[in-house]
Amino acid sequence: MAGRIRILVPALCCCLFVLASCTSENDKPVAQTFSVWASLEDTGLQQLWLRVRLEDQSGNVPTGARVYLSDPQYAVQWVYFNSSTNLYESMVPKTQSGLYSVSVESIMGNAELSIPVIVLTETPDVIVIQDSSGVVAGQGNRVSSSRDISIAWREVTGSSVYICTVRASRGIVFSQSTIETSIRIPAATLSPAETCNVLVEAQYIAGDPYLRKENYYAFNYRESPTYYFTPD
Repeated sequence: MAGRIRILVPALCCCLFVLASCTSENDKPVAQTFSVWASLEDTGLQQLWLRVRLEDQSGNVPTGARVYLSDPQYAVQWVYFNSSTNLYESMVPKTQSGLYSVSVESIMGNAELSIPVIVLTETPDVIVIQDSSGVVAGQGNRVSSSRDISIAWREVTGSSVYICTVRASRGIVFSQSTIETSIRIPAATLSPAETCNVLVEAQYIAGDPYLRKENYYAFNYRESPTYYFTPD
């Protein structure tokens, strides 16, 4: 009986050594062998559309990765693969500004990508439509189409750019993007007695929409009410 004990003890120690070696080997981090891009874009329905693109070194799209998103309050939601677009996609409530983190775990390695987002909560309401002689549109007054016409609106906190668009029955007659809170329409751009409507859109943009210079893109917007005026 004593002899059998002396044989089993070294064998048991050997097994424990092997198991310990295997565990430490599996715990080693896997090097990342793929690229990841992500975008968060406003749908216009109080949601942000999250799209994540994964690509390995051969240009193939891994379909079995675990992808999840953490919002600025650290709430986590899974992001699932869409076979029709070859993207991991999910809808995110458009309620919080801050840093959104996309995490990817797969047999090819792990990755994390952060996307800064500012959710615009104000609208760029039009303040004044006025021609270069000082006449302000409204209350029976008409600006002159033969003069420069300026349009000014309220600043929206967090916006990157504004787009002011003027439409008439014949289509868009003027459109301009600016980082300022006003634009000037050159004289004779509008036609006399033609009713026009003005819409200002404030946009927040971060990253690169083409995902070349940056591996992320964020976009959301707010629109003003539509304003109507008829120049002379």
